[in-house]
Amino acid sequence: MLRILAASAVFAVSLGLSTVAATASGCHEIKFAYGAYHGEVSGQASYGHPTCYTFHSGNYQTAKVELWSQGNVCFSIPGLHGCHKHYTFQTKEGQYRLDVKQAQQGYGPDDYSLKLTIH
Repeated sequence: MLRILAASAVFAVSLGLSTVAATASGCHEIKFAYGAYHGEVSGQASYGHPTCYTFHSGNYQTAKVELWSQGNVCFSIPGLHGCHKHYTFQTKEGQYRLDVKQAQQGYGPDDYSLKLTIH
């Protein structure tokens, strides 16, 4: 199950399925509600100003990241080539980072919703 770490600044996110906390790195930590295996966050992506999220996972879990947006928004994982809308991978114990951004310069920010599922 997802290891939950304490953080100081916490704010509610959509549907109450998870919380997001600011971390020392300036990223927002996705924290799952007790007993939940997925959570959703949402926001606006602007070109040249990615929003970063982090999460913790144990060994040999499956993480599935899904992003929905009407605009040209995608996420990247440092060390993984490209910008994705959906990605599934097997985890090792540790912290992971997701950067949500506009893939190309647009006329303004684009809304997005990101769902993280860990089994």
